[in-house]
Amino acid sequence: MTIMKRFAKLYFSLLTIIGILFLFLTGCGVRGGLYLPPVPPAPVKPSQPEPAGIQYPIPNTSPDNNINKP
Repeated sequence: MTIMKRFAKLYFSLLTIIGILFLFLTGCGVRGGLYLPPVPPAPVKPSQPEPAGIQYPIPNTSPDNNINKP
């Protein structure tokens, strides 16, 4: 192998390593520090349970406001 072939092989290997390092250093483009977002606080437990059998809002059952009229 001649000296020029060795030099070319070394040059392209070094160029490849530099290119890969450049890609690793540039990252994904996000600026600033990387961190995990804070965990939201747990929801407050209601002091009284919701009454059973009551649905909100209470449906209008009057016959004059019936949507299903023909």
